[in-house]
Amino acid sequence: GRTLDARIKLAQIIALRNAGDDEFPALCERAASEGLKPADIHAAIKDWRADTMRI
Repeated sequence: GRTLDARIKLAQIIALRNAGDDEFPALCERAASEGLKPADIHAAIKDWRADTMRI
């Protein structure tokens, strides 16, 4: 229910869209504090969720 950290870049947000709800907040925090690259975010996702809402 919170807004995303302003330090998170667009490429990180795009990578985070595949994270499951239970791990999303922790990955957002790591992405902001550690400056994770999108590939690192993808590698950290344990509960992969497909992006089926793409146009």
